[in-house]
This record gives sequence, C-alpha cells and structure tokens, in this order.
Amino acid sequence: MASSFHFFSLTFFSLLFLSPSQAKSKNSFHPHALLLSVQKDPSTLLYTTQLNRRTPQVSENLILDLGGQFLWVDCGKGNSSTTYRRARFSKNRCDLFPENTVISAATSGVLGSDVVSIQSTDSIQSTDWTNFGRVVSVPHFLFVCGPTFLLKGLPSGVKGMAGLGRTKMSLPSQFSSHFSFNKTFAIFLTASDLGVVFFGPGPYHVLDNLDASTNLIYTPLLLNPTSTAAAYSKPEPSSDYFIGVTSIKINLTTVPDIDASLLAINREGYGGTKMSTVTPYTVLQTSIYNAVTKFFKDQLSGIPTVRAVEPFGLCFNATNIGSSQMGATVPDIDLVLQSETVYWRIIGGNSMVQITDEVLCLAFVDGGVNPRTSIVIGGYQLDNILLQFDLGASRLGFSSYPLIVESFNKTFAICLADSTRASGVVFIGPGPYHFLPNTDTSTDLIYTPLLLNPISTAVAYSEPEPSSDYFIRVSSIKINQITVPDIDASLLAIDHKGDGGTKISTVTPYSILQTSIYRAVAKFFKNQLSGIPIVPSVAPFRFCYNSTRIGIIQVGRTVPLIPAVPEIDLVLQNETVYWTIVGANSMVQVSDEVLCLAFVDGGVNPRTSIVIGGYQQEDNLLQFDLGASRLGFSSSLLFRETTCANFNFTSNA
Repeated sequence: MASSFHFFSLTFFSLLFLSPSQAKSKNSFHPHALLLSVQKDPSTLLYTTQLNRRTPQVSENLILDLGGQFLWVDCGKGNSSTTYRRARFSKNRCDLFPENTVISAATSGVLGSDVVSIQSTDSIQSTDWTNFGRVVSVPHFLFVCGPTFLLKGLPSGVKGMAGLGRTKMSLPSQFSSHFSFNKTFAIFLTASDLGVVFFGPGPYHVLDNLDASTNLIYTPLLLNPTSTAAAYSKPEPSSDYFIGVTSIKINLTTVPDIDASLLAINREGYGGTKMSTVTPYTVLQTSIYNAVTKFFKDQLSGIPTVRAVEPFGLCFNATNIGSSQMGATVPDIDLVLQSETVYWRIIGGNSMVQITDEVLCLAFVDGGVNPRTSIVIGGYQLDNILLQFDLGASRLGFSSYPLIVESFNKTFAICLADSTRASGVVFIGPGPYHFLPNTDTSTDLIYTPLLLNPISTAVAYSEPEPSSDYFIRVSSIKINQITVPDIDASLLAIDHKGDGGTKISTVTPYSILQTSIYRAVAKFFKNQLSGIPIVPSVAPFRFCYNSTRIGIIQVGRTVPLIPAVPEIDLVLQNETVYWTIVGANSMVQVSDEVLCLAFVDGGVNPRTSIVIGGYQQEDNLLQFDLGASRLGFSSSLLFRETTCANFNFTSNA
C-alpha cells in the first residue's frame, strides 16, 4: 500500500485540480477539530465509518485503516461526480497502490480529487459529540481509485478504506493541512456503541463531561524505515504506527524467555510492535505467543482450561473466573514501553473473549515464526482506549484504563473505628486520607478488582439485575503463611446463579464463612494454637481460648494492644496480593480471660460463601474506586501507629 508519491508532487497535482478562482478562495470558517463516527462490524470485527464525498453528495461506507496510506475507493459503476478531477502526469510518473490490508492484496490505482464534507466539533455539546456540529468541506481532497476486486473480505456495502497512516496523503495529513490545525488525531473505538475519530487537538469528550485527553500516558512513535505495505515502487518508510515495547509483564512479573531482538525493528524493517484497526485480535510472533500464554496459564493454575476455540490457543472454564465492570478478573498484562514506569495495561475486558457462557479465551493469536511485525496490537485490545497520535511531536498518548465509566473519580473510602466511643470516617472522593499523626493512609494501599455479581443478592427485586454488594475474589486462605487445606475452590467463585464468592458488609458484625470453609479455617487455626487451652464457647463463636495464655503485641503507645495469634491471610488474585487479618481483627475479647475466634459458621448453603464483617474491617482503610472497579485496602492501620478514630474532624486542612 506504500507509494513513492512525495509531498511536492501532491502540492503540484492539487494545484492542477484547481481553477484560478478556486485557488484564490479561502474558507472563512476554521474549525477547531473534525470528527468521524465509527462502528464495529459484528461479522468481520472491522471498524466502519462514513465519509461524504462527490457532487451530488454521497455518503460512502469505508473501513477505518489506522496504518493506511490514503483514502481509496471503488470507482466502478455509479461513481459519477461533477467535481471529480483526475490527475494527469507528464514526465513524472506517480505509482499508487491501493491495498486491502485485511487480505494483504494490492494493485495499481488512479489518483484523483473530489469534494469531501466532514463534521466539525464546533457547536457540539461537550456531553454528546454525536450531535452534529457544523459541516465543513475540502473541495479537492486527494484519493485513489481502486478496482472492485479489492473489496473482497470487507463488509457488504463498503466502498473502500480510509487510511490514517504516516503519509502526506492520509486523512489526518490532508485535514490538518487544509484547515491549518495541529497534526494530531485521536481514535476511540468501541464494540458496544459509536466510536469516534477526532482530527485535530483536544479536548476529546468521549463520555459525558470527561475530557479523556487530560489523563494520557505518552510514549514515542517509532518510524519503521522500511515499508510494511504489500506493494510499493521504491524504498520508503512504513505508514504504520510503531511503538517500543521492551518487555511484557503479567501480574507485575516479567514474562521470561522473550527474545528481546524480536521487539526491536531491524534494518530490514522486521520486528517491533505496531497498532492495527484491521487486525481483530493482537497477534504475537510464535515464541512470544508461547511465552505469554504459558505464563498467563501458570498465573491461573487453579482455573481449568478447556478445548481451544479458533483463532485462540488458550481457553478457560468461564464459570471459575469472576467478572467486574472491567471484564474478566484475570491477571493484568502490561506492555512495558520506554521504562519500567511506562506501560500499556491490558485488563480482562481487553484480554479475554467470552466465547460462550462457559468458555473464556485469551484474546491473543499466534502469528507464526517469521511475521513481518512481531507484535500487532489488534482492535480488541484497542477498544475503549483513547489513542492520541501527535504527529508533530511523534508521540502516542493512551489512556491507562478503558474509558467505560463516566468518571475516574467515582471513589469513596471507609475507615471503621474499633470502639463505640470513637468515630470512624467515610471519605467521598479520592485521597489523600489523613489520620493523626499526619499519616496519609492512601499511599500504601494494596489493590484487588471489585467483582460484579450478575445476580441481585437483595431479599426482593422486581427484575433481574446485578448485585449492589461489593465482591472481591478470595482464591485461598492462609494461616501462619500456610494454605488452609480442604477448602472447596468452587465455593470461592461466584457461580452462574450468583451464589458463592466473597463480599464486604458493614451490617454483618463478624465475618461469616460457609460451613465447610469455617470448619477448615477453625480446625487449622486451632492446630496452630495447639498449646493454648480451649474454654467453653460463647455464642455466636465456637472456638474460644484462655486469654491469659495468649501474648500481646504492642506497636505503639497510642494504639490498642494486639493479641499475638497467627495471622489470617485472604489470598486474592495471586499469591502476592492478600488481605492480612491480625489478632486485633481475628480475636474478640469476650471477658478478661476469654478470647474467641471472631468468625461465625454461616451454614451449609449460604447465598455468599464468605462475608467479611465489620469487626474484620475495623482500623482498616478500604477505598472503593468505582471508576477503575477496584478495591484498595490497607490491612491493619495499627502497624502504622494510627487508627480509624484518629481522623481530625475539626481540622480544615
């Protein structure tokens, strides 16, 4: 698809198309930016847009091609236009090769120009860019005529492809040149609604009043010096957009056995990482694919795999994987860029494909041993991510999380005091959360996904709806850093009826465990305290001890003493992420001489297998980030020598 068509030639030919009066005319209105709406075709998973061209005006359906060099259309039957001009060549020859990048087919084409009309962002309400703004026109927009056979493999009704690539003839270049705005464009693709392409600078209001351009992470755009097109007449750079992936992490751990040389672009233009809107799913060179899938599978070792469904090679039993607003609750995949602190995070909503109710597949495809490009980031991984291509600065800006929520700041936090004589606190909004003595407890939070239980857990409801409770994924329980045996893992997951799993509750005084889980935990805890005499139980507890035989831990003069008993860890998405329940939250002082294990038997068939009650939350800061659908937790604040009662309600600071 690459060409030898230079900017000088473009300028020369465009002047040929103008009449003297047209050459002197200027637009009195200069838009701030332009936009095209985009939809995902469900059958081909390609992105389509509409561009108004010709005289009389016709709205043409086109495939959006991020790396495409220019606009090409089928100029066969029914393509008449009174404003069409064909380029005439004398001594200099112009070779242009329109390419169907979906099937990698290219042929020679004919350069021409015609009027193009497009919607501007001016006069659009910031909360709804789908309301039509003022329409502006480019009277001599350059494009290439291609033959009808190039439409093979494209959705029915499509007339060609709209190229956004790194050339002087792509849509971004022509629009920015004509209207004299920054050489910048942005794309926001989505499978569930209308996406958009912005030509020009931000703001980019893609969701209500959220300007997504204010929260971007930046990485350099790399130039591949060798064309990646199916056909070109002489050596020239690639029109695709490349970035520098230096390593891949899963669950914050670097994936081993990836050949670093494959991640770089070599002198022949092979290797590296590019983005593509005509590739449905991310494609990895075979050795990279094998390393990633093996490591990902190891991180989900407790989840049964099932027979793979093409084109994927790794699929799981979906009934054993939780879900949230951010997709399947699986390990994050990070594409590490120019440094360890700059990475493109791929969460469950972009890494896993729901094939059936019972099958989830890793949305990466094996690209073969010797592909032209080692990593091609496909459309599924681009969905719900804002990507800004700043061609002037040669950098890519990308949103750190999918923009599937209205705001990044739907956040609140709770910190429950351990005494009826003291007040805890609820914070509405993001941190910092300061407690005496000048301790910001939000700086050391550990994060785990909030899961969405698809079935209401309310006593009564009128129609099927998700639960309003906050669920997290507990994968196992440890006591004294040893995994408690004999816990049925299926009880820890939310099943298709909404039963099971773990939720957090402030109306449940003490944590409740399903009977078999309770027995396993209580027995193992008892064994760890085998030298401590048991005393008669005190309802609602079953395991109580002689407290005079249990030591205490003092971590500071201003915080309560902590019973010296084994710590209980709720292991979450992986072995390194756990909520530690220390003695202050695991043992309740019933009398001067009696301490009881503060967990309650919830019965054989409770609706929820584990309910983390108020006692276990006391002096723990819990932050509920609804935008990112995650829970941040501190574990006990006592070890930071503060408590939830230490918030100064009288201070304005």
